[in-house]
Amino acid sequence: KGFPAVILSAKESKVVKRRAKDMGINDVFSGYPKEKFLDKIIKKYKVGLEEVAFIGDDLIDIEVAKRVGFSIAVNDAVEDLKRIVDFITENKGGKGAVREVVEIILQAKDFK
Repeated sequence: KGFPAVILSAKESKVVKRRAKDMGINDVFSGYPKEKFLDKIIKKYKVGLEEVAFIGDDLIDIEVAKRVGFSIAVNDAVEDLKRIVDFITENKGGKGAVREVVEIILQAKDFK
């Protein structure tokens, strides 16, 4: 059994939606404040905040990063976010950071 993946994006983007589709991610919330959708996501998937991992790169990601169980900033994120997260990726956003995090989560959960 795997785990659900959701994309929260502050901006509407065809590129983000296409990338999500390529990765098999059906839930893409965009154009709205991310923290607004966090509660909807945990209710939909019946998980607690402590079970949520979140990857961000900008100031607007700080509030969500503070609430989740495992907060992550990509290597080229703003310093204010990097100061408060649990983990900073070695890779930059768009350059393998998401894959890096997925591999860490899979190893931690012993998924094959």
